[in-house]
This record gives sequence, structure tokens and C-alpha cells, in this order.
Amino acid sequence: MVSNDYKARRLLLRQFPAEEVARRYAEENGWPITGQTEEDPDEGTVREIMWMVEPSLVLHYAEDRMSETSYVMASSWSPDRAEDFSARLEREMDVRRLGELLRDCDEASTPQEKSVAIARLALGAPRLYDVDVFTRVGRGLSDPDGDVRLASIWAIGFMPWPEYRPVIQKIAETDTDQIVRETARDLVEAYEMEDEAP
Repeated sequence: MVSNDYKARRLLLRQFPAEEVARRYAEENGWPITGQTEEDPDEGTVREIMWMVEPSLVLHYAEDRMSETSYVMASSWSPDRAEDFSARLEREMDVRRLGELLRDCDEASTPQEKSVAIARLALGAPRLYDVDVFTRVGRGLSDPDGDVRLASIWAIGFMPWPEYRPVIQKIAETDTDQIVRETARDLVEAYEMEDEAP
């Protein structure tokens, strides 16, 4: 039985789209497709394909159209197996390293560049809190441009670390842009719903 209980971090591929790259990699290793979903923005689903590496280990390929990014990810009932396979994917596939994603945020100058860089950083962020990622996203949350602040709030949805909660709460109450405030409130509500979940 396939289990997706634990998902390793997303590994961002350099190519977009990269479905053929992922398909070829899976075929070369003899892994069968176990499922796929089509993109549906209304439902919040992305284009995703899954291959069974072993009965309890799955390779995922997905696309994030907003940041024009393709990524792969390992999942398993066993965190160790997922992380070991993720390390293999990082060695064998052409992926963007975390240092590169951080540097892209530092070098971005226009609102569009900043928004894309922050979204990609959030997509490829470690599963647990990382001060370097937090600092870059925090910079986006206080950017003078409302679109960058909005993109930064959306980015947090990819890595809803509890450390962001007080920052988002403040933005929900004080940001000068109504859309930014409302989006931050939605994220605050999502945190609260997570708290109430059994």
C-alpha cells in the first residue's frame, strides 16, 4: 500500500515545464505511474504525477504556474526513506540548491523578480524553520510594494512555520493595503483552524 504520510522538501527543477524530464527519469528506473491530477486553480490543485519507487516510497512531480517552477518530491510512511530518496533525487536531477534560491532573493530588484524569487524560495524551503529563508520572506513581507508583500504572504502557505504567526497577525491588523490585510487575515484563520484540528 502506498502511503504519503511524510513528504520530503520540494526540489525545484531548473527546467519548466519539466514533465518529460521527470517521466524519462522514472522510466529509466522502471517506476510505474501510480496516479496523476490535473491543474484546477478553483480547487487549488496543481498538475501532479506520481510514480511508485517501492511499495512505500513515491516520487512526485508537480508544477507551480505562478512561479513557473517544476519540482519533484519524495514521500513515504518512513521519514528516513523519504529523506534518503530525496537526497538521491538531489544528486541525480538538475535542481536549484537552497543557496541559489537565497541568492536569487538577494539579487532580485523589481517587484516581479522579488515576487517570483520569494515564491520559489518558499517552494524549495526546508520542512523545518530556517533563519535564512525566514529572513528573506520577512524582507518581502515588509517590502514597499504591495504586490511583493502579497506574494510573500502567499509564499508562506508553502511553509507555514509557526514563527510567521506574529508577523502575519501584525500585517493583518496594520498593513496599508486592504488586499494584503485581507489575505493575511485568511492566513491567520488558516493557522487557527489548524490549531482546532483534532
